Amino acid sequence: MRSLSPSLAANSQQRPNQPFRSRGVITLLMATALLGGFFCPARAADPVTAVAEMLHNGDFSAGLTHWESEQANGATARIDVVPDGPAGHPALRFEVLSVSDQSWRLQWSQKRISITQGRPYVLTFWARAKNAGAINVTCMQNHAPWDHATQAKFELTPEWRQFEFPFTGAWDDTDARISFTNLGTAIGQEYWFARCSLQPR
Repeated sequence: MRSLSPSLAANSQQRPNQPFRSRGVITLLMATALLGGFFCPARAADPVTAVAEMLHNGDFSAGLTHWESEQANGATARIDVVPDGPAGHPALRFEVLSVSDQSWRLQWSQKRISITQGRPYVLTFWARAKNAGAINVTCMQNHAPWDHATQAKFELTPEWRQFEFPFTGAWDDTDARISFTNLGTAIGQEYWFARCSLQPR
């Protein structure tokens, strides 16, 4: 019988072991990958910044809680919450019973709102009126000197409409108020307001 050369004999002895070494390397790599998946921490989800609502009971679901009316110098009104808002939401109804020398003698507001000077805000609300007419909405100080330069006029109609009032904080104040004013224009006039929201931009 012809014998193999020493080099061929050595190779023939090594070949049977090669597949086992390859499988061992593959098994080791797979184990490493699996362990890496178990022990590497998952990537944290990006945080979602919540926008803070600044009005309390802006949807009037708690009736008139947190809202106040001003009726002065003989001007009077009847205020209640009715289920007549857009899409059946609650709405604040403001009915003028008597008027005075100034239309702003009748108004309603929410007080003790913190405002930061230079910061932008946006007030949104739904409103309509029995008879078409204008009202004013202000972000004003709830104390002397009663600065009310931050205001806008809105034309209301008998149809529900959504309004937006963007403004920039005029001062640093922890007792500002949002007022819906100039409502005392005519006896028998009625206004409805719903889904009020104030948020920083």
